[in-house]
Amino acid sequence: MIRLPRSVLLLAAVALLALAGFGMWTLDRKAKRVEQVLSASEQAGAKGGAEAQQACTAIIGALKEALDNLEGDDKKIPLATRGHRSLGQCLAHMNRLEDAVAAYRKAIALTAETSYLHGEIALLYSRMGQHMPAQRSARLAVQLDPQVWIAHRQLARVSAAARQLAQAEASYEEALKLAPPEQIRKLQDEINQFKEKHESARKEEVR
Repeated sequence: MIRLPRSVLLLAAVALLALAGFGMWTLDRKAKRVEQVLSASEQAGAKGGAEAQQACTAIIGALKEALDNLEGDDKKIPLATRGHRSLGQCLAHMNRLEDAVAAYRKAIALTAETSYLHGEIALLYSRMGQHMPAQRSARLAVQLDPQVWIAHRQLARVSAAARQLAQAEASYEEALKLAPPEQIRKLQDEINQFKEKHESARKEEVR
C-alpha cells in the first residue's frame, strides 16, 4: 500500500475545496444572471406601446436562454413560472399572440392553480378573437380566486368583447365591489365607457 506524504494529501484536499468553491461561485453567478434577466423582462413587459415592444425585443433572447438554464430543476419552478409569464407578456407586446399563449401555457403547467395566469391568457385569447376559450379561462381565474377584483374585470372585458353584455356588466359590478379604493375611480370610468359604448350600439341597431 502506497502512502502519500501528508503535504500531497493536504494539497489535494485544498484543490478539491477550491474546485467545489469555484463550482458554487459559477452556480451563484448563473442564478444572479437569471434573476437579473427575469427582472429586466418583467420591467419590459410592464411598459406600454412601442416602448414595451422595443424593450422586449432587446431582452427576449436572454430570457429564452435563462429559461433553458432553469429547465428540469424542480427547485427553480417559481423562477421558471415567472420567466414563462414574462416571455408571454413580451411576446404579446410583439404581437406574437399564439407564441404568447404557448408561453403562458408553460407557466400554467408549472403552477396550475394561479388565478392571474388564467386571467392573462384569457385576454390573449380575446385579442385573437377566440371568445369561447377566453371566457373559459377568465371564468376559471374567478373560480380559483373569487376575491381578486382584477379577475372579475378580466371576465368583464372578455365578455364584452364576445358581446355577452349581461355577463360583462355583472362582472364589472363585482369587480367594483372588490376593488381597492385607489382603483375605484379608474374602474368606474371603464364601466361608464363600456355602458356608453354599448348603449350607442343599441341605438344604432334600432335605427
